[in-house]
This record gives sequence, C-alpha cells and structure tokens, in this order.
Amino acid sequence: MKKILIFYLVGVSLLVGCATVPITGRFQLNMMSDEEVIAAANENFSNFMTFARQKNVVLSASESPQAAAILASVGRISGQIIEASGLRNRLNWETVVVRASNANAFVLPNGKIVVFTGILPLAKTDAGLATVIAHEVAHVVAHHQAERISQALLAKVALTATEVALAVSNSKYRPAIGAALELGAQYGVLMPFSRVHESEADHIALIYMAKAGYDPTEAIGFWERMEAEGRSGPWELLSTHPSPRTRRSNIRKWLHEANIYYTDRTRQLQLKAARTEQSSRVALAPVAYRPSFQPGFWYQSKASNLPNPTTSRFDRTETCSTGECIVLVDDKGGATIFTADYGVKEYRNPNGSCQRFSPALRLIRFPLRVGDSWTDTVTFEGSTGSSKNAQLKFNAKVVDYESVTVPAGSFMAFKIIASLEGFRFLELWYAPETRTHVRIIAYHPQKGQILVNELINYQKTGEPIIPINTNAE
Repeated sequence: MKKILIFYLVGVSLLVGCATVPITGRFQLNMMSDEEVIAAANENFSNFMTFARQKNVVLSASESPQAAAILASVGRISGQIIEASGLRNRLNWETVVVRASNANAFVLPNGKIVVFTGILPLAKTDAGLATVIAHEVAHVVAHHQAERISQALLAKVALTATEVALAVSNSKYRPAIGAALELGAQYGVLMPFSRVHESEADHIALIYMAKAGYDPTEAIGFWERMEAEGRSGPWELLSTHPSPRTRRSNIRKWLHEANIYYTDRTRQLQLKAARTEQSSRVALAPVAYRPSFQPGFWYQSKASNLPNPTTSRFDRTETCSTGECIVLVDDKGGATIFTADYGVKEYRNPNGSCQRFSPALRLIRFPLRVGDSWTDTVTFEGSTGSSKNAQLKFNAKVVDYESVTVPAGSFMAFKIIASLEGFRFLELWYAPETRTHVRIIAYHPQKGQILVNELINYQKTGEPIIPINTNAE
C-alpha cells in the first residue's frame, strides 16, 4: 500500500508539473491555479478586514496627521516594491495598516498588503520597511502559498491521484486552502513557511528592494533587530526560520548580485546575464588616486533646477578643525569647504548661512576602487539655529566603472551611490580625467529624482592652473 501511495504521489507530481521560482530558478511542486488561490485569498482578506473594522484598528488618514504620514509612507514603499517585482498589473493591489503591537506584516497572493504598526519601530527606516514588504511580496512572487497548500494536500493520508486532482478544483477544499492562507493574517512576517521558502524570500527581497532604490545591506540591520526582539519575546515561530547567523551569511552572499540592481534599477531581472556583463566591465576598472589641485583649477556645471551654469574654482586653503581645508568658490557667491581628503565639511550660502557636516561628508574616498564602500554617522547642522541637528547614517558604494556622456564630453567614470538611512539620495560619476564629478543625480524619498547636475566644461589636464573669471558662463 505504501508503494502504491508513493506511486500515486509521484504520478500526481508529474501531472500537475513543476513551476520555476523567479530569481532563484528553483523547481517547485504547484498543484494550485492562481485563480483558486486568489479566490481563497479574497475570502480570507474579506474576513480579516471585517474583524479589523469591528475592532476599529484599521488606520485612517483622517484620524491624525501621524496616521496620514504612516499610510503615505507604507503606500509609497509598497508601490516601489510592487513596481520592482513587475506585478503591478497582474494583481489588484491594496495596502492596509492595522494598529497592533505585533511586529508583523503579510501579503496575500491576491495582492493585499497588511502592515501592523508594531513592525514600524523595528523597521526603523524606509529601507527597513522595504525589507519587510519586499520579503512578503517575494512569498507571493514565488507562489509559496500555493506550494504550501500543495504540500499539505499531498500529505493527506491515503489521498489517491483522483482525490488530489479533485482537491485542486473541488470547492469543498476551499476551507483548507483558506486555513493555510489564514496563517498570513495570524503571523505576518513570521508566517511559518519552510526554511527553504524563508531563505528564498530573503534572496528575492534583496533584488526587489535594490531595484526599488533601497540599499540591500540595510536588510542585515533589520533582521538583526528582529533577532534582538525575538530574544525578549515569545517568538516560537522563529524556529521555522533560518538561524540568524545563517540568514546574515546568506544575505551577505547575495549582496553582490543585489548590488547589480542597486547600481542600475532599469536592468531586466536576468541575473546570469547581469553578472556576466558587470564582471567583464568591472575587471577593466583602474584604481583612481587622489588628484592634486592648485588654486585656480576650475570647472563649470549645469544643474537642472538653475537657468544658468555655475563656474567653480579651487580658491585657497584655510585652517579648519581637521587641519588644513580646501575652499571651493563659485560664481553665485557660495563656497564649499573640503577636508584634505575631499570630504565636504561645510557649505556656505551666498546669504551668509551655512550647513555643516560632522564628520565630513565623504562623497568620494581615495584611492577609489570598484567594490569599495564606507559608512559614517553624520550630523547635519544648520547655522541659523532654526534647523535642528539631524544625525543620519550615511553610506557610499563604488558600484561600477562605466562610460558616461555629459555636455563636457564622454568619460570613463566611477559610479558611486550614496544613501541616507538606506535610501539612495545621490548617484555620482567621478571621472579621473576631469578631477571632479561629471554627473550628479539627487533623489528625494517622496518625489524621486529631483535634480541632475552635469559637467559643461573644465580645465583640461596639462593646462596651466591659472585663475579665471568666476563670472564666466
């Protein structure tokens, strides 16, 4: 009888076939159609929302400015992850935030995203919340719910091939399917998928959060905070997850390919081709050493938010708290103070106010190599007293060496991505030939790309370093 049962199970497995999980390429048994799973998920979500409304725990933008801000943030981040996954038009997406102390979130296979307010302190930043949502969306993309249901149905004692086939289409099994999905509402981010599913969701999530513009290394910090929280609470279901050490080790292993999509968010989700292309290009990257500047070296750039170009020149050195600093002045009356290793220490506005950075904001670090990264906790300070000091985690990565064309010409440049609290806020291309950045793109967390600054002209290497008319355009 046992052999017959095994025969039936193998036969059913072959009949329903194997699906391939996006990104990882793993083969999985999936007996459930999307329509069947979505129908059960719709019923499950409807029941959940009825309960949540009865308890009056569904967050509404009208109840307070804080609630409105939370909903806007969760909606924006969810939208970015959905776009990265490529599922925008395949499901009827909806985002709900529920007031609850549970550190949970879940996404049902019908596209319903539910975030519990208790997860927000652990998420800490937009990048942390992107880690959570990307992980849960990854479960949907990988059809883990359907695979889980398929495994449960196959595990039923004495199920024959005929019974299994009926289970896929017969509505009497709808409660069992709904019960499997119910776990999402109960446990959210701690939903007890298998360790294989959890690791797979971690892997896919890194790609999606990177493609959405969030530094994938921030995932490590989030899971460390989850681990710390687990030590002080009854997190029994953590036993179904990879060990924290394994999870961190896997994430670090996958960061290289996630960074490919952090480097170029427009790249198609074809990992093998992406790895090959980047490896061949990066292999040719040189090492850029710190250039020397003399007073008078100049360059001219044009920002997309200004009508005219700005000419900047290295004016002088002056004593500062770190020793000797370099002063860069521009024809608009502003001045930037650099440390000896070219960290931005202060920007002085034409009206006399200034912004200071402590330690200096290192937008570049010499010697410059592809693959290098650096992290600082930087305090941003306004001089007028009206601006409160803001202490933020700053991270920069040298992610590529590529050709870039700007009005000043075409150059081979190092691409650097700088993030604040895990969200990309600057992309910079440094061309050794020009001794400066040839392109800078600035991003806003809510508005996306807000500014592009490109090199128009510069003092060519080998030319005499002489003062120029700073009013020239």
